Amino acid sequence: MCADTLATEIDGGGNVHVWCARLDLSPEAGEGLHALLSPDERLRAAAYPSAVQGTRFASTRGILRQLLEQVTGVPGRAIQFAYNRDGKPSLAGDLAALGVEFNVSHTRDLAVVAVTRGREVGIDIASTGGVAPIDNLVARFFSPEERVAVAKVAADGERQRELFTRIWVRKEAYLKGRGEGISQWVHLTDFSHATDHSATDCSATSTPSRPDRDQDAWDVRDLRGLPTGYVGSVALARRIE
Repeated sequence: MCADTLATEIDGGGNVHVWCARLDLSPEAGEGLHALLSPDERLRAAAYPSAVQGTRFASTRGILRQLLEQVTGVPGRAIQFAYNRDGKPSLAGDLAALGVEFNVSHTRDLAVVAVTRGREVGIDIASTGGVAPIDNLVARFFSPEERVAVAKVAADGERQRELFTRIWVRKEAYLKGRGEGISQWVHLTDFSHATDHSATDCSATSTPSRPDRDQDAWDVRDLRGLPTGYVGSVALARRIE
């Protein structure tokens, strides 16, 4: 197993398991993970513009299959996926009846996987070390409240980029949980909660302050325990009592 448990009680009830895995593996480990992939996953890996990117994608999918094997009892290479129109994967065939929900994200040499039962889940991870300008992304995708929060720390470039990235992964995790792309409804979400520098690493449950549709039915938490230079978030649909 290439993944380490990062957290197991995201919602306080032990209902979500999150794993973190490094993707720069030995050739032997990488080949073992690649052997678990379906033909379409191998094609996707081969389509990446660089061999490193393709290998990291393949390793991420192999690790996901290993983890789902633990949960379902079905051999990893035999697990089949279905995809919605925005590409969110789910278990297909007889395994769909198990109610196992999962989501995965990878960036650079790190991957995270979230698995739960009976509740939709989304997860996202990103590096805070980017150099691309963020102004256009903030203007296009951030709510007025988020734009204000990011502008307040403009004098500290490193701090501003970290805050931008934290808000971004919260949005991505939420939208991935819903099975939607970043362009859908993103301008209606607001994750400017806990955006002062002293609170950016908190994992307290928080709901976006300007909910779109059923946004108030989701909890979003920042991930703790990630390696330095990475931030992540997990979004979990609340149980309906």
